[in-house]
Amino acid sequence: MKKALSIFVLFFAFSLTANAQAEKATTQKELSIEEKAKQNVESLTAVMDITNPMSETLNQLFYRKYKMLSKENITVAEKQGISNEIDAKLRATLNDELIQKLIAKGLYKNLIN
Repeated sequence: MKKALSIFVLFFAFSLTANAQAEKATTQKELSIEEKAKQNVESLTAVMDITNPMSETLNQLFYRKYKMLSKENITVAEKQGISNEIDAKLRATLNDELIQKLIAKGLYKNLIN
C-alpha cells in the first residue's frame, strides 16, 4: 500500500511540474516575440534616426512578422509571403537611400526574413 501511495504522489508531483513548465514556455515565447521586434527597431535606430511615431509603426510591423512566423506548421511558401509583405512595407515606409544603407550594412535581409 505504501508503494502505491508513493507512486501516486510521485506521479502527481511530476504532472504538476510538467504543466508549470509548459505555461512558463508560453509566456517566454510571447516575450521573445516582443524582444525580437524591439531588437529590429534598435538595429534600424543604430543606422538612422527615426521618429517616435515611425519607431512605433516599425515595432508593430516587426511584432506582426514574428507573431506570424511563430505559428506552428508554417510552410516555406507562407514564410516567403511574409518576407515579401515585410519587404513591401519597409520599402513603402523608408526611402531608397535608407534601404540602400541597410542593404550595404547587411541589415535589410535580416529585417525581412
